[in-house]
Amino acid sequence: MLSRVIAFVFAALPLLGCGGDEAVPCPVQTWSATTRCMQTARAGAAGAPEMISSSGCYADVAKHRVDDTLFPYEVASPLWTDGALKRRFIALPDGAQLSAGSSGGAWTFPAGTVLVKEFWVPARDDDARFSQARLVETRFLVKQDDDAWGGYSYQWNEDQSDARLLSEEGDAKVYAVTREGGSASHKHIFPSRKDCFWCHRSERPVPLGIRTAQLNRALGDSITRSVGAVCGDAQENQLALLVRAGLVAPSDALAQPDKLAAMATPMAADSGASVEQRARSYLDANCSFCHYGKLFPSMDLGFGVPLSQMAACNAPSYRSDIGSILLVPGDAKSSVLWLRMVSRDFLVGMPPAGTERVDQGAADLVAQWINSLEGCPAP
Repeated sequence: MLSRVIAFVFAALPLLGCGGDEAVPCPVQTWSATTRCMQTARAGAAGAPEMISSSGCYADVAKHRVDDTLFPYEVASPLWTDGALKRRFIALPDGAQLSAGSSGGAWTFPAGTVLVKEFWVPARDDDARFSQARLVETRFLVKQDDDAWGGYSYQWNEDQSDARLLSEEGDAKVYAVTREGGSASHKHIFPSRKDCFWCHRSERPVPLGIRTAQLNRALGDSITRSVGAVCGDAQENQLALLVRAGLVAPSDALAQPDKLAAMATPMAADSGASVEQRARSYLDANCSFCHYGKLFPSMDLGFGVPLSQMAACNAPSYRSDIGSILLVPGDAKSSVLWLRMVSRDFLVGMPPAGTERVDQGAADLVAQWINSLEGCPAP
């Protein structure tokens, strides 16, 4: 058995049940690659446990403390899910490693890879503390032994002491929250197993967040007060940490992350990234899993695609229900791309699933980028 152990100090304390949200160092924990987390699902859906307490993914289910074999990570540009807070983890079977393609290309995932994402509904829109939020869902992507991926959603009960595997149909539930100073409701959508693969498409690398450009960020460059952020040297690159931890196989490309693509944090106006970089990072994370130039050939919103090759600038929309041009330089309000962002009409709004609220901050950012454009570059 390959022994791969590394010691870390974790911040954002609910991760290990260490207390509140203040940046107080937690005890040093030992991470090991030997995991039981969702390994029974490697054979398919029949192996997915009914209750999350039987998954092997939580050391203390009631306190929401994940097993020490789950490794936390962050993405630069998160998917918008109506303001929900998220924690993300990777679990690998003993001795296994992820590997990144040359020059930061497509990653490969061994059988038994488990990607975990928790969804927490904040009590207030302006309060990003996990200690004041409700854990409502944990989602798993499991790389099966037949090389396919399985997607599973677990809904947490009222007292958040355990979570039950949802059926193939999915579910939705409304939670009471405070918004703009008054009482409001937050509708959380639990995807069906089929819905998982509307975004995590089989014709592309299924995991959306485990990509070089998404992970290529400094640990201290937090998107939110993330529960999954790793303490230590705040300037250490996350890719370098994943290699040092043994989760990712070393490569020449990963040894020089400053030469690799790096997405920006869209809402971090003080990050030093340009408006274009931030807007394009948002569009990549929230749109390009469908709009990547093949499934919808009219537009490619991938982060690394030059504007001249996006097939969007002054390009006709394949649907003319709210406009005729996908992106009009200097005029966001005439651009179909932006108009769909600010609509929640089922037949008009984008993205079409997983959200019922406009991400106004992102819409303003994309409008700022479009309005800054003076024309379309030559192909």
